Amino acid sequence: MKSEAELAELLDHMRRFCGLSLRDLARRSGGFSHHTFGAVLRGDRPVTTDILVAVLHACRVDPGAAQRWLAALGSVRPVEERRVQTYISSVEAARRTRIAGRPAQGPRQDRWRNGLTPVNSTQAAPSRATPSARAS
Repeated sequence: MKSEAELAELLDHMRRFCGLSLRDLARRSGGFSHHTFGAVLRGDRPVTTDILVAVLHACRVDPGAAQRWLAALGSVRPVEERRVQTYISSVEAARRTRIAGRPAQGPRQDRWRNGLTPVNSTQAAPSRATPSARAS
């Protein structure tokens, strides 16, 4: 791939090949409007890592091919290189987790890291709707 314009053109071809309108793309990916996708795919706006990932997700591109698309973006748009590396490493981590058969890291660790205690069914306070809560 030689330029960002070529990348945008190829993304638009893939979208059309998948049979997706710009509105379908916006519905499937979430977060961006069909106007934004149209501007990016026409070359009026730059292709960013977030836009690229949204298009790849909407077109249901497998993780290996997604990494190649991300690498192509990093080569034609060096400003996005750091974001590209972040996405590639997160895809790799998810792939390794799936292969090992381990569940993905959940929000529990994030809650501990942020100083919050995770709430589970044994620690949860009774709701106001329960009879025991009304008695106290």
